Amino acid sequence: MSPTPTPPSPSSPLRPDETSLEILSHEALLFSRATNFSPAPADAPQPADLADPSVLAPKPEPLSLVQFAVRETVRSLHAFSGLEPDTPVSKVVVAGATGLEPDLAKALAERLGLPATHLDPAASLPIPDDAKPEAHGALAVLGLALGLADPSGLAFDFLNPKRPPIHRDTRRLKTLGAVAAFAALLVALLAIRTTLVRRETAVLDAARAELNDSKKKSPFYRKTLQQAASIEEWLASDRDWTDLYAHLSAILPSAEDIYLKSFTVTGNGAIRIGVQARSGETIARLDQKLRAAGYDVRPVAITPGSDRFGYDFASTVEFILPKKLKIDLPSLKTPPRPADDASLDPNLPKKGGQG
Repeated sequence: MSPTPTPPSPSSPLRPDETSLEILSHEALLFSRATNFSPAPADAPQPADLADPSVLAPKPEPLSLVQFAVRETVRSLHAFSGLEPDTPVSKVVVAGATGLEPDLAKALAERLGLPATHLDPAASLPIPDDAKPEAHGALAVLGLALGLADPSGLAFDFLNPKRPPIHRDTRRLKTLGAVAAFAALLVALLAIRTTLVRRETAVLDAARAELNDSKKKSPFYRKTLQQAASIEEWLASDRDWTDLYAHLSAILPSAEDIYLKSFTVTGNGAIRIGVQARSGETIARLDQKLRAAGYDVRPVAITPGSDRFGYDFASTVEFILPKKLKIDLPSLKTPPRPADDASLDPNLPKKGGQG
């Protein structure tokens, strides 16, 4: 119970206008009651026929203000017990600045059989001696100061003592916090996923572009690899293929009589050349020259097959290069080039049959 702090009155030590009773539980205000402690005067008429003085009841003894306060407090506690039967009253604290608080606390302890104390802020706070008498009337100010200094604040609102504090549903707050945290985590995961997908998509697009470019250049790569393999095979062998090519150029008849259409070397070391000649005698003469030079020539088949340049016979000559063939390049005599040979002119395209 906490009577409203008011300054002492010269006519009465406890103001008879209004005093508040505050019922608290676990540092929270359950309800508040404002009570008028103005006692009826001793000579007040009793409820009866006021017009007939003979029927007036005997005048009762006047109640002191402390007794009125005890009575109203007991009534308030009875009302509280009816509203909160599972919350028993365990302690009564009397606060105020009327000067009757010690007597009221003693009377309540005797009437209720419960611990009843007088709240003396000067005994618990470092208040100067000259300000201690006024400390009982400054409870609201002291409460506001304590609430301002406390990081978590106070459960009792000194500005609105009759308004119970709002009890927050901590479970709901925790649930909402967990949902908010989960939503934030989900948004973060989606953002990370989107970033990773975009990054990997960019890598995939770059790889696809590189693959498409490689497919376009695949024929060129394949040809280059084949040429490199041929060159490596030539280098790995014991023969000087450059000298061999020069030797064959000297053996072949004049370009006016015959020209090469193809030149290949098989895996077993055989050389196959495709030729186009003006006559069958020219192909037979080529066979004789190759045999005379030491090549192992397989039988030559001569077939008619004219082209647009007047070379009417075609054949494929296949021969094997001897392992101990000696080539004397200085003694070789190549056929002279035709007078109209344009094979060395860089400005003219090469055509079959010329050169």
